[in-house]
Amino acid sequence: MWRWLTLCLLFALTSGEGRATMASASLSQPGQRLMQKGQWYSFHLGQLPEDYIGTIRSLSWQINSAVAWPKPPTIFLCLNQYCQRLDTVAGRSMRFAGLASRGEWQFKIQLPGYGAQQPPIPVLNINLTVNSHIENE
Repeated sequence: MWRWLTLCLLFALTSGEGRATMASASLSQPGQRLMQKGQWYSFHLGQLPEDYIGTIRSLSWQINSAVAWPKPPTIFLCLNQYCQRLDTVAGRSMRFAGLASRGEWQFKIQLPGYGAQQPPIPVLNINLTVNSHIENE
């Protein structure tokens, strides 16, 4: 009896019309020099490839700089007009979980304070990996 119940349960789980896949896609943007404190710098990463559009599960990011950050910057990650503040220059988050991954991704960074940043901070590149749940037809 247990074998029959297990077999029925296995069949029910695998016979659905739509199947889902977990997929990861990465976006990156070359860096620029951050020369002014208090000024917002935008890094436009673009959109995910069409095959990777789905429901966001998690994401990870890394902002690579050529020198150490003198003080932690203020960082926002935006999907279209929806933005979330990030606490670190590298990490993993589920703050965007449940949202559709379609749209324009962008980082916004501001150095704390006002005036010239001496020495300037060369951001080498910014990487974003989006893990999505994709419904297959």
